[in-house]
Amino acid sequence: MDFLHLIIIIFYFTGCSGIIYACYYPETFYPYFFGLLSNFYNTYINQHVVYYGITLFTNYCAIKNKIDKYNKLVYYSHPYITYTIDICEYSYHFLYAELYGNNILPFHKLWITQNQLYICEFSNSSYKWKNIDNYHFINYNDSQTVTYVSFIKSFNLASYLLSTTEFNPLYNDNLLFGKYFDTYVSRVQYNNIIQLKNKDEFSHPSNVSFLSIELKFPYAKINMELDKSFLFINNELFSKTFLKRYLDYNNIVVPFTNDYTVNIMDSNINMITIKPDEYMRLNKLDYSILKNNNQLIPTN
Repeated sequence: MDFLHLIIIIFYFTGCSGIIYACYYPETFYPYFFGLLSNFYNTYINQHVVYYGITLFTNYCAIKNKIDKYNKLVYYSHPYITYTIDICEYSYHFLYAELYGNNILPFHKLWITQNQLYICEFSNSSYKWKNIDNYHFINYNDSQTVTYVSFIKSFNLASYLLSTTEFNPLYNDNLLFGKYFDTYVSRVQYNNIIQLKNKDEFSHPSNVSFLSIELKFPYAKINMELDKSFLFINNELFSKTFLKRYLDYNNIVVPFTNDYTVNIMDSNINMITIKPDEYMRLNKLDYSILKNNNQLIPTN
C-alpha cells in the first residue's frame, strides 16, 4: 500500500467516525465543531477581511476625490470647454427626448415663459387640462448689470402682456416662469401685474428646504423633487399651473384634475397641505401660504 492510499483511508474513516459521533452525541459535537469554525474565522479571516475592506474603501474614496477634482478642474478651465461639455450633455438629453416624445427645457441660460392653464375638454368629471407655455429668450453678455436689467424688463413686459389677455372662463391659472442662469424665477399671476424692480427680488436663496413633497390625486401619488434652483426668496411654488408644468417637463403622465392636494414636510418636520386654490411663497427663513387672490393663509 502506497502513501496516497493510506491518506485516503485515514480521511475516509475519520469522516465516517465524525458523522457517527455527530449522530450519537450532537449536544457535544456541534458546539465543538462550530467553535472550531468560529475560532478559525476570527483568527485567520476576520482580521484580514476588515483590514482589506477598510483599505479598499479608503483607496476608492481617495481615487474618486482625485477624479472629481480633476473633472472640475477640466470643466472650469476655460469657458469654451465648459460650454462644449454642457452642449454635449444637453444634446444627449435632447435626442433622448425627441426619440421618446418627452419634454425638455431649453439650453439657453436666460429665458421667460408665460404659462396658461386652461380646460380643453369637458368629456367627463376628470376633464383635461392643458398648459400653454411660450418662451422668450434673452441675449446676455459679459456685463452682469446689462444682463439682469434686460431680464427684469423682459419679465415685466411678459407680465403686462399676460395681463392684457382677455379673460376666458376656460383659463384657470397663470404663471410666469423664468430662468436666470442657475436660478428659477416663479410668479403666480391672476388679476395683478408683476413688476420686478431689482435683482435682489429674485437672486437671494431662501433657507427653506423640504424633506418630502407629495402631489396626491385620488388615483395617483407623485413624489416631487425640487432642486436648490427653485428655492429662492419670493418664488411662488405649487400653484395649479406650476404643478402641471412640473408633470409635463418631468414626463409624468397622469390625468390632471382639480381634485388634488400637495402634502409637504419641511426641514423642521412641519406638515403643510396645499389645496388647488392655494400656493406657497418662499421667504428668507420661512414661507407663506396664499390663496389665488393673494390672501395670506395662517400656517400655524
